Amino acid sequence: MPSSALYFGAYEQSKRVLYRLNSDLDALTPRQAIHMASAAMGNICSSLVFVPKEVMKQQMQVIRTGALSYTGIHGTTASVTEVAREIFRTKGVKGFYSGYRATLSRNIPSAVVRFTLYEELRTAFLRSPIGETLSYVLAGAIASATSSALMTPFDVVKTRIATGVIKVDSHTSVLHSIVDILRKEGFIGMYSGVQARIVW
Repeated sequence: MPSSALYFGAYEQSKRVLYRLNSDLDALTPRQAIHMASAAMGNICSSLVFVPKEVMKQQMQVIRTGALSYTGIHGTTASVTEVAREIFRTKGVKGFYSGYRATLSRNIPSAVVRFTLYEELRTAFLRSPIGETLSYVLAGAIASATSSALMTPFDVVKTRIATGVIKVDSHTSVLHSIVDILRKEGFIGMYSGVQARIVW
């Protein structure tokens, strides 16, 4: 909830500021560019909350499977507080932002595609006879499904980095991780869970 509030707040505020600047400067910036920049800004702001939340959630899930253990946590159940304390103890603040670059490399393009496509489809559908409500629903559904499908490879990499399946060091990059997964698992590995992402 806090990350979503930050996201939409930053998106709408950025849109207002950029439209006003565009008007004040008599600029001819296409509305698509304004929506893209606003979507990117919304994502950068929301990721400050979203990434630590996702890291803790994924760590808790892996602890439950028994595939990950911390010295301060006994058994396969752990509270949010315990996981947060152990992440901070073993990795510091940086531990909460494991996969941050991978998250942004997935979420920013995803948001740019989703919101730009949504705004354009909504405008087009509102001119059609299908009605206002259906215009919003269809625009949102098509935009979300498209961006989710396109960004699945980045989500796969982000999840594997956050759960420790891919070890991050100074030589590891998102692109390097994608190439490695492609080499070992092919395109099927890169699109693992794509159906669930589109439906979700």
